[in-house]
Amino acid sequence: MFRGRIKLSFSTYLVALACVPCRLLSAASITGPWDEPSGLKKWHKITITFDGPNTSESANPNPFTDCRLNIAFTRPDGSTLLVPGYYCADGDAGNTSAASGNKWRAHLAPDQVGTWSYVASFRTGPDVAVSDDPDAGTPTAFDGESGVLTIEPSDKIAPDPRAAGRLDYVGRHHLQFAETGQYFLKCGADAPENFLAYADFDGNFKSDGRKDNLVKTWSAHIADWRRGDPVWQLSKGKGIIGAINYLASKGMNAFSFLTLNINGDDRNVFMYTTYNERERFDVSRLDQWEIVLEHSDRMGMYLHFKTQETENELLLDNGDMGVQRKLYYRELIARFSHRLALNWNLGEETNDASHEQKVAWADYFWTHDPYRHHIVIHNGDNHYDLLGSASRLTGFSLQTSQIDFSRVFSQTKNYIDRSVAAGKPWVVACDEPGDASHALVPDWDDPGHDNARKNGLWGNIMAGGAGLEWYFGYQHDHSDLTCQDWRSRDAFWDQCRYALEFFSNNGVPFWDMHNANQLITSADAYCLAGAGEVYVVYLKNGGTTNITLAEGDYTVGWYNPRTGGQLLDGVLNAVSGPGWVSVGTPPFDPLLDWAVLVRAITTVPADFDRDHDVDAADLARLSGDWLRCNDPADTGCEDVLAGSSIRPLGAVRAAAAPLIGPVTGVSAGTNGNPPYMLQSVTVGGYTVTVDNLRTGTSGGVTDVAGHITNADDFDLNNIAARNNPSNALWTITMIGGQSFWVDTNGDLPDFFIFEAGMNDDIEVQAILPRGVLGQKVSISKSNWGDTGLNRKGSPNDGQDIGGLAFAITDLKNASGAPLANSSVIEGIRVTSGTLDPSCFCAVQSLDNQPPQVNAGEDQAAFLVESLLAFQLDGTVSDDGKPEPPVLTAVWSVEDSPGGSSVTFDPSAASEDPIVVVDMVGEYVLRLTANDGMAFNYDEVTVTAVEASCRYVMDNGLLLEADLTGPYGEPDCRINMYDLADLAVYWLGQ
Repeated sequence: MFRGRIKLSFSTYLVALACVPCRLLSAASITGPWDEPSGLKKWHKITITFDGPNTSESANPNPFTDCRLNIAFTRPDGSTLLVPGYYCADGDAGNTSAASGNKWRAHLAPDQVGTWSYVASFRTGPDVAVSDDPDAGTPTAFDGESGVLTIEPSDKIAPDPRAAGRLDYVGRHHLQFAETGQYFLKCGADAPENFLAYADFDGNFKSDGRKDNLVKTWSAHIADWRRGDPVWQLSKGKGIIGAINYLASKGMNAFSFLTLNINGDDRNVFMYTTYNERERFDVSRLDQWEIVLEHSDRMGMYLHFKTQETENELLLDNGDMGVQRKLYYRELIARFSHRLALNWNLGEETNDASHEQKVAWADYFWTHDPYRHHIVIHNGDNHYDLLGSASRLTGFSLQTSQIDFSRVFSQTKNYIDRSVAAGKPWVVACDEPGDASHALVPDWDDPGHDNARKNGLWGNIMAGGAGLEWYFGYQHDHSDLTCQDWRSRDAFWDQCRYALEFFSNNGVPFWDMHNANQLITSADAYCLAGAGEVYVVYLKNGGTTNITLAEGDYTVGWYNPRTGGQLLDGVLNAVSGPGWVSVGTPPFDPLLDWAVLVRAITTVPADFDRDHDVDAADLARLSGDWLRCNDPADTGCEDVLAGSSIRPLGAVRAAAAPLIGPVTGVSAGTNGNPPYMLQSVTVGGYTVTVDNLRTGTSGGVTDVAGHITNADDFDLNNIAARNNPSNALWTITMIGGQSFWVDTNGDLPDFFIFEAGMNDDIEVQAILPRGVLGQKVSISKSNWGDTGLNRKGSPNDGQDIGGLAFAITDLKNASGAPLANSSVIEGIRVTSGTLDPSCFCAVQSLDNQPPQVNAGEDQAAFLVESLLAFQLDGTVSDDGKPEPPVLTAVWSVEDSPGGSSVTFDPSAASEDPIVVVDMVGEYVLRLTANDGMAFNYDEVTVTAVEASCRYVMDNGLLLEADLTGPYGEPDCRINMYDLADLAVYWLGQ
């Protein structure tokens, strides 16, 4: 078959290859990952590089088609992995942009500890790279080179993914981490699909005249890059690396990207040297992709490889498994399959390929990926023809089409049910929920994201789905093609994190649960049920429902999916089965959505990992506790009765209280007599100067869009008469104009109001983009108070100026949640019966930002001999403003048991002092930081508990492995009684 290049006879080929300078024999270079190159550990990336033929991307013979590197690795258990290799120019092409060299490379992610051996196969010949015949071509260079690798256990801990191992398909509806056995639920970004169309990558795609305007800089995320993060060519890559950092910081764990869109919407993402090439790869660009994807892996990201979009289905070999497609798939596998968490998506919106072609694509990945990663396909076509045990597919990538996400639940369940009926359960993720025009819109277009949360996010999970990746509609800012700032959906990432935290923090075994809406009476709710032991009910619009339970006693906890946090008590906190019972009503907001966790109280004591089986994993858990508790150097659990054991109570850190209060200070100066000018205002220790205010008046907006330039706006002599104002207004609407105001204060006060009328309750609400009204915030007249400023000039000369006060902690969005940082506000509406403001001022903090404060994690320990010392771990950081910096930090006691004593050593002004308490109880300690203009604080709770075994048992603080003792109940020790008890449960299972 002619493919635009000269086909050489075999003898001519050998002559041509002989003319290429090469080092035929050399020892392989074996390195670990970049951050520990000498360490060869389980699950860690290992790179083997050989010196071979010196060639180039453009050479003939073609090094990509006519050279084949495979390495056969033999595991300690005797099984083998056949890992494909690739040509890598000079071995550092990502930094050098080299297109030539003599380096050939393969990667291994070892999944067993012990001694591995390997043998390299390096063969040359026409199209040998795409041949599965081990004897194809001619052996040359380092062919036959062998060696031994000693693989040690991983030394990583969560959240490093190397602590969890590879993410595998295990015949269930969720993927499982091979090391820990934990199951995976994802949430992240499906957009932009052209994530890899990045200006810092090598290649002429940026200037080839094909959609070059869509090439990204990711400049909005450069500030999210951190010292020590990877770059290439000294400083490139900070924007895209920072974007990944940001997404991970929001608790997201997945994103998707196309690797081939030559004929697609963007046309800037491909692996080839040029737009029209199909058999030669851009080595340096692919090295740079690996830098980005390796960092993504380290940040806990699941990598969704979309191998093509629908416009490219038939681009390679007209859809068949010819040389071009095999070469493309092989290069993907060789370069990236060692990543621990990924799926191969055969195609986005696949419509045109035949059944036979789709089957062949899936079969290639299954038989050539040494790690057999998860394989999915995306609709387009419904792909029902790929269901069943004979199919290589292990899941489905679902796209829906409703603006309100209303089909996510039904379509997720449709594919789950069909896959079970066909004999092979699929992992079903919704990777494009919503419609093409809108889908997940920016926060400023829909601050609450109610439909996305209710119908999309919880709809997939409650159907038994594996999670979601979110598409951005093309009619909005930062769309599927134009997005360069993932912060455009910042508020919604929080809602995704809350959903993931509900299942992880509460130990909900979603992998063992299935949708069971038939168990509840509400038609506007979902139910996920597991083995008669645990039920999750999601009430989309609040209210209540009846649920039919198996026999037993159950706890009932309520979870707020809009704000996250702990389980809360509703009207009922316990129910009993069997039969229909009510779950009660939520603790507040009865008309809003809630998740309800109903869990059986009884469990098998030895089933530590809650997998409904007492097995080797439980034995390992007990063995670990046994060894620790029998180590003479560790008295942590043997000496509970002596009071030396310290255990976390698991309390949630207290959130910083709202900064709210009346005005406590006003600074004014004179410039003649009159006028008398306002200079600054202090509220609860937070001082705001005139330079940091934006203002409006009852007559309209003075300068909402920019700095105040005219101090006359603060002439206190121009205030109307204090009593019985003649022009009282019912409503004042203040609109910002073209340059909207952006709220940058976080939990710091949003608004001061200066009022000269009667003390009266008022209401304030934000006007959000497109005229959306936030919920009203009421300001009680109890928060108003005279300041004692003496007025000069007529009228009412000498009268104190009163009514300067503040009471808004934070404006609220349409759903009632406080506005997030950087929320855009068009205007403010103030409503009152008698209000006559002379000046309406909003805190902007255009330059200085408040300090960032973290008081550390909550602690608990046993009180010994009437004294207990806790080491505090506070951190304070600031932006260095105002200049010169005057940052101070001090600890204080906000709550403590009556009669107790608390001391800080060496002092309360130390960032990390030791705090000594002398009584049992909870102590709430506050760390407050002040930069001279703004302040912030955080609180930590330390708890001194009674040092007795009874206290330990009554409060559930025992180690899980303390199953029993000589009198048939836990005894605060890990000993032979516990081992015998576990054996009973083991045999009983």
